[in-house]
Amino acid sequence: MACLQDAAMAAIAATFREGGPASRSMATAMAVPGALTADVAARLVEWAAARRVLSLPLLEAVIATALPLQSLVITPHLLDAPLTAASHAATTTWMYSGAPSPNPATAAAPRLADALLSLRSVAHLSLANIDATHGGVGRVLAAILASPAAPGLVSLDISFSDLGPALFHAAAAAAATDTPLTALRSLRLYYCSDLAEDQLAALLKLAPHLVALDLGYSADVSLASLLVSRLERAPDSAIARVVRQLECLSLCGLELTDAINCVCDEPVGDVATIVKLVQRAPALTSLSLGGIRYLDVAGASAIVAATHAPLSSLSLASSFVQLLPDSPLASSSLAHLTALELRAIAWIDDAWLVAWADEMAAAGGCLTTLGLANTSVCSEGVAAIAAVSPRLEKLDLGWSEVDDAALDALAHGCPHLSMLRLRCCEEVTSPALTALVAAAQELVVLDLARMSAVTDEVLASIAPSCTRLDVSWANEVTDVGVAALVQRCQGMRIISLQGCKQVTLAGMGPSLRTGWQDLVALDVSCVPAPADHLLPRDRLRGQSADAHVVG
Repeated sequence: MACLQDAAMAAIAATFREGGPASRSMATAMAVPGALTADVAARLVEWAAARRVLSLPLLEAVIATALPLQSLVITPHLLDAPLTAASHAATTTWMYSGAPSPNPATAAAPRLADALLSLRSVAHLSLANIDATHGGVGRVLAAILASPAAPGLVSLDISFSDLGPALFHAAAAAAATDTPLTALRSLRLYYCSDLAEDQLAALLKLAPHLVALDLGYSADVSLASLLVSRLERAPDSAIARVVRQLECLSLCGLELTDAINCVCDEPVGDVATIVKLVQRAPALTSLSLGGIRYLDVAGASAIVAATHAPLSSLSLASSFVQLLPDSPLASSSLAHLTALELRAIAWIDDAWLVAWADEMAAAGGCLTTLGLANTSVCSEGVAAIAAVSPRLEKLDLGWSEVDDAALDALAHGCPHLSMLRLRCCEEVTSPALTALVAAAQELVVLDLARMSAVTDEVLASIAPSCTRLDVSWANEVTDVGVAALVQRCQGMRIISLQGCKQVTLAGMGPSLRTGWQDLVALDVSCVPAPADHLLPRDRLRGQSADAHVVG
């Protein structure tokens, strides 16, 4: 059995090395009974599709084995594959990424609808960029509702799609026949053009147990106003019941038309409409207000204050809100948050963080996730947060001016860090960075890209728990450091060594041939090496069959 798998993987490796579609040798090897396990087949399809090298012959060859695929990524040119019930029997995640078709005769919507009808046990369905021809999203939605998988569907994503009137007709028809998506908990409509209030209402009727709704960059105030009016007219309707049970709501990128948010501390105009919507969602614990034009600190404060229970998660990323210690959106109103995203807000500085840290200390220090990338914070603010956040797990400080004092505070105050991003932090030194990564024994994701402080000693000190690492453009890293990393972090799955000028594929070859058996992706682009030293391609086998090399 192992020999058959090795033969199949060797053929596949040869195919990808040649850069062409599925070769005859690969198809022949895959056709041998037992040549592929379900795990290898699933990883192969996911790997190839994600990198747009999955060809129709390759997908057909995998499906012909009748192996169950837990995850499947489909693009328009693959919709003609014989997507059989056998291949879908165990598929729990099904993803499609399309593109508008200039030729109605080749539109993907009809073929996508046919493919969806064969789904059996899919729980997570992502359908991005659905074209509007031949019914578009409406036809696709009708196919979803008619598929055997509909009763068990947990999450649905139809982002970046042109919804059009057909969506409303399909949803309304389904609602009339009492075929709701009873298990659906999450609906994502991110960047959907032409989203109308009646379409949104029809979709909400289909999901009586929905708890998460993403309207990012799809909704405007007129839609929110119409929805609020509907809720006021029928407070006991099915739609009102769905809104009342929402726990997560994203309104990022909402288009405000009025630059005046509040008068005498009372919300007015567009902000008043958002406040009314939030007030009708008493279960809301997570709210995203990022990227909203004209939203000022008074408006944001009014919206946050309108929530019934204290929010646990708030995102103001890329917004124009000015958070100052004495601003209306006081740090005390955010003291109970477990997650706060403030990325790309230039006003965020040490003074505000110190004031917020004092409030959090009084609240018990429950913060677990904090995003401060591309802000004006320095070490004083980070140290204040670290001192009162012993449960902090995820922290993003990319593009900030923190120095060794911040890293020292994190090493002593935040022992449970699992994700840390320090990209482009040039004020830290190698000893401080080494001490931090050695102390953070629960690290899983670590981003140290474009940092001059990253050395071989840093790599040799990273916690063994790390499975995803980015040290791209670390000019002090050598083959010695990579060898030490391979020995220390044996469960590594994704790593980028892009632009590491002192790393050579020939030099780290012996280490890679025996280590990192779970590797999924390795980026060695811009690394000096002869072409015949692209290593993992000659090592593809078993569980490492999906290894992706960029070089």
